[in-house]
Order: sequence, then structure tokens, then C-alpha cells
Amino acid sequence: MARDAQGYIIHDRSQDQGQETQSTTSNQDCLESHTYNRRETLLEDPEHQATLRIWELKDLSVVSSWSQVQREAMLQIQKQMMGDYDHVTQLYNTTLQKSREEKATYDDNISQLQEVIQAHEQIMAGQAAVVKYLENEKSKSSTTRNRESHQKSTKIPDPPTLIDGIEPAYDDWSINIKMKLEANLDHFPTPALQMGYVQSRLGGKASSHINPRLRSTQNKFQTVEEMFEVLDRVFSDSDRRFTAQRAYRKLFQNKDNFATFWAEFQRLTVELDMCKEV
Repeated sequence: MARDAQGYIIHDRSQDQGQETQSTTSNQDCLESHTYNRRETLLEDPEHQATLRIWELKDLSVVSSWSQVQREAMLQIQKQMMGDYDHVTQLYNTTLQKSREEKATYDDNISQLQEVIQAHEQIMAGQAAVVKYLENEKSKSSTTRNRESHQKSTKIPDPPTLIDGIEPAYDDWSINIKMKLEANLDHFPTPALQMGYVQSRLGGKASSHINPRLRSTQNKFQTVEEMFEVLDRVFSDSDRRFTAQRAYRKLFQNKDNFATFWAEFQRLTVELDMCKEV
């Protein structure tokens, strides 16, 4: 127990909480909860220590019996309570204002986030449309490729049967059949189909040079290029440059028109240039 400057007893109100009556209202309890370490100044007289409390007064007639010292002590308590009330009110208003400002900030942030979400949703909707379009185009392209893959190329006419390399001339026949294989590759996708087709366009002397290696189990043809190598050795002009030079020296217009003469001249010129490069 402590004393103030005037010699009055000072004690913490928290020590008397167990003695408060049940008639104390909720508003009074709220005020008490925000009054920190309240101390009351009372007279030294013990009988007034428990009764001299402004929040427990029910009959104002009691005040008339108080001494001047008691009344001043009560006014001091009242002043302290009003100060506590002002403090709590200010704290409440400050907290309320801060809460309102924070709520306004939160509301503004939420509004901004909602705008961002809406913008992203619009972008995603546009992207979804683009993705759907690209997927449709991809599906169409795939369908077109599949359909084209099932369509065979236009069939090139078959070259005449090669018999002796003279009629038809081997060089012409070789060019025709190679172009046929290249243009209609989808008809002859495997080496076996290519070799089978070339063999079907051979007869007489030409087939006699090819067939033995098609029947044999040893040194058997593996590719169509190997077949052309054999035919080249048999029927191709081994000295094409000499042949072209001889024809070039014998070239005269005679009774031929100029167009025919000029065409033959150009053919031989090209042939000589090709042989020179070789």
C-alpha cells in the first residue's frame, strides 16, 4: 500500500475486482478494461476505502455526508476517469479512422486486382480463340497431307521395251525410264519394285544381260543402279565424244531445212561440251 503527496492511501483498483457488485453495467466494464492501472485516492479511514467509489454510487444522498476532503478526493477520481474516457475515445476514433483507411486501401487493391483478372481473362479468351483456330488449321493440314499421301502421282507413260540398244536407242531409253522411276517414285517405293519394273521393260539381248543376276543367289542385283551400270557397259557409246565429232564433221544442211540443220548442230555442240566436261 502506497501514499500520495497529501498522505492519502493509494491502491490499485485491480485488487478490488473481486469485490465489485453484479450490478455493474457492461459499459462500465468496457471503461474499466481501457483504464490502465487506475489508482484512487481515498481517506485513511478504512470504512471509506470500500465505499468511496463513484461507479458504485446508487444514492446521491450519501454524497451529502462526505467531508470536504472526501469530496475533493472524489473529484480527483472523477477527473482521472474523464481523462481515461477521453483517452479511450481518442484511441477508438484513431483506430476507427485507421481501419477505415485500411479498408479503403484494401477495397482499392481488390478493385485493381479484379481489373487485372478481367484483363487476363480477356487475353486468355483471345488466346483460346487463336489456339482453337491453329488447332483447326493443323487438323485440316494433317487431313490434307493424309489425303495427299493416299493419292498416287500421275502415271508417266512406260518407255518402249529395250531390246538391242538401237531401236529404241539406249541413251533415250535410259533417260525415259529413269525419269519414270523418279516421277512415279510412290509407285515404286522399294528397290525390289524398281528393279522389277526395269526388268519388265527389257527384252532380247538386253534381258539376257540382266536376268542371270536376278536369278542367281550370288552376286545378285541389290539396287536398280547396279542394273543400269551393266546396261551402260553393254549399250552405251564408250566414246561419245568421238562419235559426236564425227557426226559434227559430216554435218551439212544439204536438202534439210535450216531449222532441222540448226537443231542437229545444237545437239552435237551440247554433246561435245558434255563429253569435254567428262
